Amino acid sequence: MRLSRLALTVALGLAVSGCGQIAARRLFAKAQALEAKGKYREAASVYERVGAEYSRYPEAIDALSRAGSIYGEKLCEWTKAVAVLRNLTIITEGTPSSSRALLQLGSAGEHAGPPFLDSIRAYEAVRNKFPGTVDGARAGAGLGRVKELLGAWAEARAAYRAAINSPLPEQEKQEIWRRLQGVWLWDALGTYFSGRVDEGVALAKEGLELNPSVSEVRRGLEEVLTRYAAARRLWRSPAGYVVADGVTLVGATDASRFFVQSRRGIVDAAPEAWSFEADLTKGSFVLKENPFPEASGGGAIPAAKPKSAKTKNRNPWIYRSSSQERVLGVSWSSDGNMLGWIGREKTGATRRRVRVLDLRTRKSWAVYSDASGKSLGEVMLFMPRGEKVVFPYGNYLVVSDLKGGNMIQMKIRDDELGSRDKSYSGPDVEMLACSADGLELFVSVPGAEKKANLSGKKENDAAKARVVRTWKVNLSTTE
Repeated sequence: MRLSRLALTVALGLAVSGCGQIAARRLFAKAQALEAKGKYREAASVYERVGAEYSRYPEAIDALSRAGSIYGEKLCEWTKAVAVLRNLTIITEGTPSSSRALLQLGSAGEHAGPPFLDSIRAYEAVRNKFPGTVDGARAGAGLGRVKELLGAWAEARAAYRAAINSPLPEQEKQEIWRRLQGVWLWDALGTYFSGRVDEGVALAKEGLELNPSVSEVRRGLEEVLTRYAAARRLWRSPAGYVVADGVTLVGATDASRFFVQSRRGIVDAAPEAWSFEADLTKGSFVLKENPFPEASGGGAIPAAKPKSAKTKNRNPWIYRSSSQERVLGVSWSSDGNMLGWIGREKTGATRRRVRVLDLRTRKSWAVYSDASGKSLGEVMLFMPRGEKVVFPYGNYLVVSDLKGGNMIQMKIRDDELGSRDKSYSGPDVEMLACSADGLELFVSVPGAEKKANLSGKKENDAAKARVVRTWKVNLSTTE
């Protein structure tokens, strides 16, 4: 009996397919044996061969999955694991194994580190393709972890809350709930100390309403509210009621986390709707109103829009620093409504003054005057809210209201340095910084250069290190 050509072709194809699957199984078994002996790199390489040469067979899926696991978990080569698992997601696309492969890629991407693009794409794909499933919920939780690692607290909170309300096993939900509490605390703290104080307080209140089970989280959220209450007392109290609750020498400190800063010789950009040109080498500045800017969400006072044809053609308002004074330092209030500076008389006396310009009223005045010109520093700082300014004077730090009639002087002591070390002096202050709520002040003074102790070098050739003394001042009120 003679077989037709079609039958022969089918039979040959089946034979070849069978041989291919047998070869894939043999190679897979070889990789398993290498893995069992602890030869992980050789095993992973053979698993990759299975995936590359026999991608049409089921063994390829398991082989690439095992290769990804070995590169990551055994060899700690997570970038390589991600590359292998990308291939796994390609050969499993449209199959029942797709979600598992994407979840494995997402997990490996978390370990590989930022920017977590593979993890985000993989988790979003599973969540969108398999909504309402356990795998979809696990992808949502994974996306929450990635957003947590990136510090995107609001997105992490949203992802975790959605995952909790999904068909996950109770044990996994408990872990997500624990992570959600931590994210909530970090979000509240980060929002509060970045300057959005009221939003941070709202987050803390909302977090406490969820009845957190982690004691550290509950305490942290409660401390935000306690701190906010103290800050509100500080804001509404006259400057004369402010007291230093502690003055501590903390050494050189990174001031980048402090919301309000003023540094000697550095001028921040003007708020929106204003042009500001400052030349501290010449000791002068010019502030100019930008007429009729586009409306924005910024907090600075914008230039007024015209109400009639008569006002429409008026010249922009301009303020120039006095030609009789040399401007030593400039500072903006955090809301952009106030400009402050230290001015020194150019002729005759060397008097120094703290001056303030209110952009809302277009009026300026002197807050404080140093007749000798030897005690007042070159930096000043507007405290957030509360209409108060801070400036160094002699061996004190002064908190004053904007008119200068109500103030408190806080002595910056050198006791911790020893009686001979007089490292704090108002004119030498280089930086003032303040927390977003005004409860913490930092003041830095450059000290003398000291020679580094370098072995093998002459003393005259030794490198010199610049010493910076920084004091932290905690504020409270007598109310």
